[in-house]
Amino acid sequence: MSKAFRFYRHGGPEVLRFEEVEVTSPGRGQVRIRNVAVAVNYRDVLMRRGIHSVKSFPSAIGLESAGVIDAVGPEVSGFLVGDRVAYANMPEGIPCRPGRARHRLASRHG
Repeated sequence: MSKAFRFYRHGGPEVLRFEEVEVTSPGRGQVRIRNVAVAVNYRDVLMRRGIHSVKSFPSAIGLESAGVIDAVGPEVSGFLVGDRVAYANMPEGIPCRPGRARHRLASRHG
């Protein structure tokens, strides 16, 4: 199990919950990333407060990360297990899920 800071409603820091989240095997066109560093920026604060919208609840913070691919799904080319990768400013919840966890799934195109 991975851990993630998630929130189920908008508000101040008190709405954040540090929870276990399950990250499944990658599906078609996805890779799974073991996050090494996750950035929390002002946009995350704005999403938590409700000033920037979120796709659905629960949502999470940390839209930027760097890590290592630890699994590759079918129909993925150009990425291998062990590749170091980073991503930034993806729309909340797309294409990564379950959101800002130690591991996450990502698609090349969102």
